[in-house]
This record gives sequence, structure tokens and C-alpha cells, in this order.
Amino acid sequence: MKKQQVGKKFDTGKSPVRKGVLEYFPRAILEVGNLSGFGAEKYDWGNWEFVEDAINRYGDAEIRHICEAAISGETDKESGLLHATHAAWNALAVLEMKLREKEAAKQLADKKEAEQRRNHMTDAFAYTHSGFDMAGVPGFEPGIESILYKKPICKQGGSTTKG
Repeated sequence: MKKQQVGKKFDTGKSPVRKGVLEYFPRAILEVGNLSGFGAEKYDWGNWEFVEDAINRYGDAEIRHICEAAISGETDKESGLLHATHAAWNALAVLEMKLREKEAAKQLADKKEAEQRRNHMTDAFAYTHSGFDMAGVPGFEPGIESILYKKPICKQGGSTTKG
């Protein structure tokens, strides 16, 4: 008889979406989906992503639905769904927009950092291989490393960089 091999799955540290969201909140997720369908009929699918000042406007809508539930009852008259469903949908829209902004900011910062590294490496290569006399360059300090390796050492902004 053949010994059964144990399969591998490298998912440690990844989000437990099924267990942590779907199994915890199946009714809420279905209801938010119903509200998305209602909104798509009213506005169109995906329209919510293009609303100007979305984070503030969806945040305001979330709070309005919480207040409406306290004032006039749990059910939204227009949709027939709970105000809590509207509040949850709006909270998810705010969260999604904030996460997208954070992701875009990180991508932009990473791109700028990579560009700066490329520029610095290009400049350093050009100086070290051009035969350029670095003695007249502000911040250049010849040292043992620069003499041994024929690479200039420049001080920029208080830190030492190797060319």
C-alpha cells in the first residue's frame, strides 16, 4: 500500500477571508450584496468608485443611516433594507477607498525610491568611470578607500556615500 503524501499550502499569515468574514457574517454579507444590487439599479454597477470626495461623502452617508435608524426606525423607506445595512455598505466603501489611497501612495513612494536609486547609481558610475577629477567637487573628501579603490567618497546631507 502506498503512503499518502501530505500536501503543502503556504498560506500562513494570509487573511482568513472565508473563516474570518464569510463564516462570521454570512447574513450581513448577503444583505450588503442585496444593497449593492439596489444601488446598481439606481446608479449603475461600479458608479460608487467615481464619486468625488468619496471618503467624506460615504462617511457622511454612514452616519446619516445610523441617525435615521435612531429617529425613524430600523428600515430605510426607499430600499426596504435595514439602515444598518446601508451604514455597513458605506463603512466598507470608506474602508475600500482608504485602502486604495494607501496602496497608491505606497506604489508612488516605491517608484520614486527606485528612480532615485537608479539615478544615484548612474551618477556614481559616471563619476567613477569618467576620469573626472573629484578634487574640486564640494563635499568630496579623499580617503584611504577612495585611494585604494579609485572611487570617490562624497558627503551629502551629512551622510557619506560611496560613488
